[in-house]
Amino acid sequence: MRSAMSGVFGRTLLLAALTLPAVFVGGAAHPSAVLAAGYDLVANPPTVTPANATTGQQISVGWVVDNPGSSSVVGTWTDKVFLSADTTLGPGDTELASKVITTTVPSGGNYVASTTVTVPNVPSGIYYVIVRVDALNTVPGEDNEFNNEALTSVAITAPTPTSMPTSTPTHTPTHTPTSSPTATPNHTSTNTPTSTPTRTATPTAATTHTLTPTLTPAAPPGSSARVAYVYNTDIASRDSFTTLLAASGYAVDQVALSAAGTYSFAADSAIVIGPDTGSGYTWGSSGAAASVASFGKPVVGIGSGGGAFFSQLGTATGTTFHIDWGNSWIGSGATDTVVVDSANPIWSSPNSISVTAGASVALYAGGVSFLAAYNPAPIAGVTRIGRQSGDATHYPLIAQKSQGVCYMLWGFAGSPASMSGTGKDLFVNALQGQA
Repeated sequence: MRSAMSGVFGRTLLLAALTLPAVFVGGAAHPSAVLAAGYDLVANPPTVTPANATTGQQISVGWVVDNPGSSSVVGTWTDKVFLSADTTLGPGDTELASKVITTTVPSGGNYVASTTVTVPNVPSGIYYVIVRVDALNTVPGEDNEFNNEALTSVAITAPTPTSMPTSTPTHTPTHTPTSSPTATPNHTSTNTPTSTPTRTATPTAATTHTLTPTLTPAAPPGSSARVAYVYNTDIASRDSFTTLLAASGYAVDQVALSAAGTYSFAADSAIVIGPDTGSGYTWGSSGAAASVASFGKPVVGIGSGGGAFFSQLGTATGTTFHIDWGNSWIGSGATDTVVVDSANPIWSSPNSISVTAGASVALYAGGVSFLAAYNPAPIAGVTRIGRQSGDATHYPLIAQKSQGVCYMLWGFAGSPASMSGTGKDLFVNALQGQA
């Protein structure tokens, strides 16, 4: 039995003489006490805070694991946290976190673990946070392997897009325009054609730069070329980008968001910020974006994660980023982009892509969500690459140089699994253009 008392995750463990609570395993209830000879890791239902969350929000997950066996468990193993639409852990569920446990759990004892995860982009509804203890099965000889999972329900809400004004707005300096495909500005606004900026950062003299707004591609990667891919919860996209980059000659360093603030990117020629790493003005731990940028490597920020990274970096360094979340709007259903300058080397090196300025180029086989930066007039140091189809002032493909380093927003959130051949070639060119 358990009571809601003060302590870790607001719980104090009380052992009953004969009966312990049941946990869900594979959608069915199993007794959590298996008191045969030996040891046994028994997962208890995790605690999720808050229990009502929105997509993109960070939540805390804590869990307690008992050992009701007659001997101690000693060693190192891995616990994993998943999000599932049902009570059964399966191949389609999303891995939220992985935590290495090194401890000794005596007979009758327990250990407590916790982690912070970001709620992925899923439709509104009731979901289940599932903890899988010893997920890699590195603890041999447990009395019962069927009690290593436990779950707790969580209500997730996907924000509803606000309505768009129908007239052509003015901007001071950000906006609330009408978009095709559907787009929602990242700003507080009314339905009159004016808007209020969410954030206005004034660059200092040390961070104001007038640079040539053209990407200059480097040579194709050699056997020693490395790229870092920073990810949070979207393992499928991480692996899809890794496959694409590996096929293009890169070695890929997969860096978890939780480690990005302390990871050394010195060996990497470029850094890719995954779309699942942030949203709005939230990206990683405090100072993480500035730490990543301190290595002076070109950065390609994908989707909302990229926009959030640039916002955090601008706040940390006092630099005005024209390609960040606060200067963009979000939308869905995009498959293509309109070429701005066909002579820009990003369209030709190392992969030659036949394009015409002003023409649309299909980058995805199906519609994907996107982030597009507002850029109604040329800005020194900012390179327009691909304009949003059906809109004259927004650019999902756009780059900016700051302190001699090139940062690019690849606003489309889709992974290479949904890209066209042209989309894949262009993404590889984008990396090499900033190397």
